Amino acid sequence: MQIKDVKIVHKKLPLKKVFRTALRTATEIPLIEVEISTNEDTIGRGTTSAAAKVTGETTSSICAAIQDYIFPSIAGSSLLNVQQILHSITTSIPKNYSAKAAVDMAVYDLYCKSLQIPLYKYLGVYRTKLSTHMTVSLGEIEQMCCDAQEAVNNHFSSLKIKAGKDFRHDIEAIRQIYKTVGNSVRLGIDANQGWKKRDAVTAIRALQEIPNIDFVEQPVVAHDIEGLKWIKNRVDIPIMADESIFSYSDAMRVIREDAADLINIKLLKCGGIFPATKILHAAESAGIECMLGCMMEGPISIACGAMFACAHKNITRIDLDSLYSLRNFTLPSYIYYGEGQIELKVNHD
Repeated sequence: MQIKDVKIVHKKLPLKKVFRTALRTATEIPLIEVEISTNEDTIGRGTTSAAAKVTGETTSSICAAIQDYIFPSIAGSSLLNVQQILHSITTSIPKNYSAKAAVDMAVYDLYCKSLQIPLYKYLGVYRTKLSTHMTVSLGEIEQMCCDAQEAVNNHFSSLKIKAGKDFRHDIEAIRQIYKTVGNSVRLGIDANQGWKKRDAVTAIRALQEIPNIDFVEQPVVAHDIEGLKWIKNRVDIPIMADESIFSYSDAMRVIREDAADLINIKLLKCGGIFPATKILHAAESAGIECMLGCMMEGPISIACGAMFACAHKNITRIDLDSLYSLRNFTLPSYIYYGEGQIELKVNHD
């Protein structure tokens, strides 16, 4: 079975309500679906989405990278050489990780179809149930408290609170959310690169009085690894690296410099399942636990993320909540996406 052709389809998935972070505001997901076909007319599908403020990639740049560089690097390849294909995707063009992720997922889909098995059987299963965070969008404090309470009412046991616009506002918002939901849930704080390092330490120390804060994610700009480490060494709450880590080399730098306690892996941020596996193994070797997170993305990549998370013990935190923001979505029949829970319906045959 040889890779023959690629088709790219654009879709816009409307959100139930506006999503805000320190970096951007979104009302829809600009989805890009990639279909890779073979000489036997088998089709593998992968998806990605453009988040220029996070990844630097736009819809047009993603499509150009796939058509001009990524797909030509694997066209004509035999699926028997799947490891070579996946390596070729990662080396086809510098960066462009979201574009690579869609092709990576499509290749995994094709290969699993050639074996007549679902992806989870290829990756293996460590667990079948995941408890995902629900994100509380940045906004007015009263609205953030209402959103947090709604998530708890819908059986979410972990919340990720967006921050990063003004650290004083963030401190008060998080305190008020804690008063609203109490100790019933774990809280993660995501500053999305929005704080200065001294403000970050001030904010985090002020929040250390809240017993159920699990981590603070990406408090400073992505390139400031020294700043990340400076903060980590001055606070008690674990620091998670997110935008600081796109690639395996990024992960190795953070690990070598002991700049973070935790790492957030996102398939669309790192280039797909193949490079995510490398980052995960590097973190595990260093004794660093990982979150499997997501961008604002669609069902296919969320399903891949869920199966990847179910395969690995060192993924100890899950943030795969973007589908809860969509009006409609469809997942494979073997993945249950309920309130706060994602479950893999494993066929043991």
